[in-house]
Amino acid sequence: MPEAFVCVRLEAISAERARHQFLHDLREKCPGYLKGPPRVLFRDLRGYHRNRSLGRVEDAEAIRALHWELEQRRKDQKKVYCQAHRKRLPRGTRPFVRVLVAFSRQVEEIPVCKLLCAAEEFFLSLAAQGNLPFVYFAFHEDEESPHLHALLENYDYELNETRYRALGRRFFSAVQDMAEEYFQHLGFRRGISRTLTGESHRSPRQARNEEALLKKADQIMFRDFRRQFVRAALAELLGQDAPKGSGSARKEGGLGGKA
Repeated sequence: MPEAFVCVRLEAISAERARHQFLHDLREKCPGYLKGPPRVLFRDLRGYHRNRSLGRVEDAEAIRALHWELEQRRKDQKKVYCQAHRKRLPRGTRPFVRVLVAFSRQVEEIPVCKLLCAAEEFFLSLAAQGNLPFVYFAFHEDEESPHLHALLENYDYELNETRYRALGRRFFSAVQDMAEEYFQHLGFRRGISRTLTGESHRSPRQARNEEALLKKADQIMFRDFRRQFVRAALAELLGQDAPKGSGSARKEGGLGGKA
C-alpha cells in the first residue's frame, strides 16, 4: 500500500488578497473550473463545523459573520498603525497568512468528521506557536483532490508590524512536523523535502494551466486528423493520388471553371 503524505504551504498575503481568498475558500465566488456545485465545510466564529452546501440560513449567517470579522480586522490594523505612526498602513504590507494543507489520494477514504477534528487542532496549534491569530479554516471537497484552506492574522498590534518574516526557516520546517503529528493517526506522514526528492511542486494554478494546454493540444491534433481524413476522402472521390488546392481542382476537374 503506498504511503500517504500531508504537506503544508504558508504564504503572507495583503489584506485585499485575504478578502479574495475568503471569497474563494467559502465559495462566495465559485471558480470556473468547478465541475459541479460547491461542497465546502468550514469552522465558524463559535467553533462549529458548518456545511456550505446545505444552503441553510444559519450557515449563510455564519459566513456573513466571518466576512464581518475579516473586514473588522482589516480596519483595526489600519487604525492602530495610523495612531502609532501618524500615517497610513503601507500598501505593501501583508497582514494575513493563508495556509494550504494538501493530502495524498488516501484522504478520500478518511471520514470527514475525523479529518475536521484533526484539522482544527492543527490550525489552532499552528496559530498559537506562530503567534498568528486564527480566523477560519475550510475543507474543499468539490475539487479533484480534497484539501484544507485556512487564514491567519499576521499583525502585532503592540509592535505595529507583521510577524511572519521574523518566524524563520526553523519554524516553517517545524510546521511540516506539526502536520505529521496531528494527522498521523489518520495514516499520514509529513511530505519529503524537495532537497531529497529533487522534484519541483506545482501550484494548483500551474496544474490547471498545464491541463488546459494538454486539452488544447488534443483538440489541435484531432482537428488535424479530421482535416487529413477529409482530404483523403476527397482525393478518393476525385480519383487522385493526393488532394490539391481548391483552385487547381476547379481548373483540372472543370469545377466552376471554363471548359
